[in-house]
Amino acid sequence: MFRITRARFGWAALAVLFAAGCVPISEPHVDPARARPDKDLLGVWRCERDNGTWVLGVGSAQAPGHPEGLMEAVQVEYNRDNKQVGGGSKTFFVAGPVGDTRCVSVLLSEDTRLGQPGAFQKWQDGGTHRCWLMRYKVEGDTLTLWGGTAERTKKVAEARQWKLDNGWIQADRQALTEFLKKDGGKDLFSEDNKTVYRRLQ
Repeated sequence: MFRITRARFGWAALAVLFAAGCVPISEPHVDPARARPDKDLLGVWRCERDNGTWVLGVGSAQAPGHPEGLMEAVQVEYNRDNKQVGGGSKTFFVAGPVGDTRCVSVLLSEDTRLGQPGAFQKWQDGGTHRCWLMRYKVEGDTLTLWGGTAERTKKVAEARQWKLDNGWIQADRQALTEFLKKDGGKDLFSEDNKTVYRRLQ
């Protein structure tokens, strides 16, 4: 039996958890105020790794002042002895289709209270809206996530003449979505950086 312990991890811990598999972008790929929750993502998912298991719980972020489409996730890592060794903090994201593909944008904030009433508006009014972008697909009880690499990010940015700020793509939402609609962002996401989860519930 897996047990999730709610540890007090901050923004830096979430960076370790997600950054290795995500594409850094300057703003969400969809407008959070207009996004809708993807019900296919809701539930608990499990990924078997060589050194243990990841358990990912996904739900809607229900708090006063939050847009309907804001979602939340908690990923917890267990070793082979089913002992929790990482994760445990909530992260918040928006999901949305782009052409024939679907992506999530993980909202980054140094304010670990993003799930509290009014915190989203504070994030929205701030000057920085950086996110991590991933492509995903849900087929039956299987969730597949595709991330990118620094090399792919740089190559795509150069080809599209997008500026990079310490590795972060500086492209507006329209330019990014036009690119993703064209071929699902195949040049940005890597089959070598793919994670497959199976639904637990």
